[in-house]
Amino acid sequence: MDAVKCGCKYGFGKKEDGYKIGMFPTEIRGLVDVLKKHGPYKNSLEIGIASGGTCRYIRENVEIKRTVTVDNGKREVYKEFKNNIKDLKGQFIELIGDSKSKEINQIIDDNGPYDLIGIDGEHTREAVEHDFSHAGSGSVVWMHDITMVKELREFWREMSKKHLVLMHPTGVFGIGVLWLS
Repeated sequence: MDAVKCGCKYGFGKKEDGYKIGMFPTEIRGLVDVLKKHGPYKNSLEIGIASGGTCRYIRENVEIKRTVTVDNGKREVYKEFKNNIKDLKGQFIELIGDSKSKEINQIIDDNGPYDLIGIDGEHTREAVEHDFSHAGSGSVVWMHDITMVKELREFWREMSKKHLVLMHPTGVFGIGVLWLS
């Protein structure tokens, strides 16, 4: 797939003089617009980083003081992560491993609570339920790939009945945002 400009120096799919973003331009712009309205954020948790392009785009456009990132680091694009965040303001804590592991969870818990959580890691119901458990009252939670993966779609439907929907799933992959009151 050819790169589609997302603004600035970003492209979807292949790298084109910028950073990879695993979301379509309308998805990421819509997400950033919603996050800006409900920010700024003190402490964020992003699960499923890939190359870090999405993390970078969000951090460049939304005020966030600190981000804890979690990724298993197994995908080839993960090698680009450090380069993609090296000149961003704010603090980063990088965790490489399974978001469900005891060790990673201890570090996540020690660095919480989180007022912003991004879930785009392992696409199973078990993993998403677990990742969602890090959210607390007042957290804004965004989830990606809701419309593409049946288990995520079902989980989203359940959570959207319990929490305020700030953004309904949009785009081919589906990104949605909830606020936990």
